[in-house]
Amino acid sequence: MSPITGVCIYTTDAFYVYTVFFLGIILSGIPILITMTFGILAYRNIRKTIILTRLRIDRQLTMIIFIQVLLTLIGLSPYVIYNAYAIITMNNEKSADRKAKEALASNITYLFGSVAYAGRFYLFMFSSPRFRRTVKDQILWWRRPQRIVPLAR
Repeated sequence: MSPITGVCIYTTDAFYVYTVFFLGIILSGIPILITMTFGILAYRNIRKTIILTRLRIDRQLTMIIFIQVLLTLIGLSPYVIYNAYAIITMNNEKSADRKAKEALASNITYLFGSVAYAGRFYLFMFSSPRFRRTVKDQILWWRRPQRIVPLAR
């Protein structure tokens, strides 16, 4: 633990690069690419479906896909940018003030990353009555109505 910032530090540069690569590319970069790719493909597929267009369901699905892609970009992009910055400035001499500012920036970008994942839950909670009912049933599992079956004579 660093006595200056009070956060854990890496003892070797190789482990630091591996950790930043793993967090920046694997946990942030790949989800952004996958979400954007499948969002675009789903949008194209929804536009081709005539039944959904007639029922005007295509607008709701398009809006949900767009918000998911936007949440992923807003939530994970700062984290990827910060990790790239951390790798680039890894060998620079840093003052205690700069290390504290970087620790704050790291925590803020981590908070934005959690928005990307938690935001999807709230997106579905606000947009889908079926999802709300399912969540309510799962949380209130002990209050499920009991079925009474009459005896056959």
